[in-house]
Amino acid sequence: MILTEDFSYYFRCFPRISDYDIYCFTYDNRYLLPELAGQHDLPQYCFSILPSSGEMIRIVKGESGYYPCNRGGISLENIRVKVDTKNQMRSITRAQEEAMLAGSLFGWDTPAANPWKYDMDGKPRPLPPKKDKPVR
Repeated sequence: MILTEDFSYYFRCFPRISDYDIYCFTYDNRYLLPELAGQHDLPQYCFSILPSSGEMIRIVKGESGYYPCNRGGISLENIRVKVDTKNQMRSITRAQEEAMLAGSLFGWDTPAANPWKYDMDGKPRPLPPKKDKPVR
């Protein structure tokens, strides 16, 4: 294995008589490393903030919608801290939280319900630049 800043390269070789095939698998580290760390699985539930009202909500994996949970009268300024604390206690990343929020609002089969679509801060990852086709 060769690990660079942006990519990981895995080599596979089948040394048999008259068959010396070597395969090189290239992986983008933005997607591979979180996957290897187990950060792409969705938790059973998490806490988040409802974008329309700013209230704290509980999201259950696979269910559409959410459960309001601002029972303690938490001020809007402290909700982000409370949500982050509750999720960190369960080792839930911001990427997982954003994917859960998108899944509950737009459907669990949408691409936005995949944690690898978000960076560590919960911001959507930019699409890779399109490569121009060679002119023939």
